[in-house]
Amino acid sequence: MNQLISFVLIIFMLPIAAFADTLVLSEAQIKKMQITTSLVSKNNKGFTRNYSGEVVVPNHQTQIISTPQSGLVSALAVATGQEVKKGQVIAQISSSEFIGLQGGYLQAKTKLALALKTAERDKALAEEGIIPKRRYLESQSASIAMQTDAMQQKQALRLAGMSESSIANLSSASKIQSVVSIVAPISGQVVAQFSKVGDRLNSGMPLYQIAQLNPLWVEMNVPIEEAAHLANGLKVEIAKSHASGHIIAILRSVNKATQTLQVRATINQGTQSLSLGQFVEVALSIKTPEGGLQIPVSALVRNGQESVVFKRIKNGFEIVPVTLMHSDAEFAFVKAALSAGDRVASKGLAALKGSWLGLGGE
Repeated sequence: MNQLISFVLIIFMLPIAAFADTLVLSEAQIKKMQITTSLVSKNNKGFTRNYSGEVVVPNHQTQIISTPQSGLVSALAVATGQEVKKGQVIAQISSSEFIGLQGGYLQAKTKLALALKTAERDKALAEEGIIPKRRYLESQSASIAMQTDAMQQKQALRLAGMSESSIANLSSASKIQSVVSIVAPISGQVVAQFSKVGDRLNSGMPLYQIAQLNPLWVEMNVPIEEAAHLANGLKVEIAKSHASGHIIAILRSVNKATQTLQVRATINQGTQSLSLGQFVEVALSIKTPEGGLQIPVSALVRNGQESVVFKRIKNGFEIVPVTLMHSDAEFAFVKAALSAGDRVASKGLAALKGSWLGLGGE
């Protein structure tokens, strides 16, 4: 009770010469109110902010491998978690449609060879005047049509998963295969398997998902006001691991429910310690904007929606509004009409605020 009475007495012992933006105090009064000050400093290193994020694979580093032809899954050569090389056979599909495609290609090749011979013969006969030139032009047009058909049949075999060497062997040996061998289109890890041996699948149904897991992405949701301090290239670190990288995208589409922006970072160091779908704590190293200063967090005084500090001046304290950019348990990073080397009150603020609100305002 005695301490409370002393505090009230101190408040009302303050000089009536206080103004809305200045508190006139003597050295004796400052000492009696037990006010201490701290130095205002520049923060060239910036500050660190932590957010939660999810580990995902970059879009361009993952592919879904689907069945090129309807058929029966006769063999699966790899499983989830295995590493594969580009061009490695990962599955086989027994397909009657595949047999039909090969037969169609061989027929088109045979028709093309016959059409070419006919066109060559008619050309010679037309030059000798034995047949009209129109007939030669017709046979030439037919050979072009057969060539187009053969090319289409060959392209169908490519889409069915047949390699160029296998198509060449089919052309030379006319040996039809009953099984489609599916190869990995990229090197990476099998991250998902969608079918099993014995499944009968239609064309286009998925078998595997393969992903390259270095680098990886981490996607975070950051409050709008804090995202304003972020920029592409800022360093990020994953807590409890040696993974690190930098921001590559700040999406400007706001989540209505949470009022956050999505921030994406690429992680190119220590990715082996991360897993897809993992939720991680991400530390962002944010550079202090031009004019940003560091003060003790205890120096901040709230007055409604406004934040102020009490800057030490010759005859007391000046009330200086500040814009808070970031704060942690120890320091606040602000923009204000302050300079490095100024001193602000960091203890005894209750008495100062009471004096300011009681004598400097209404």
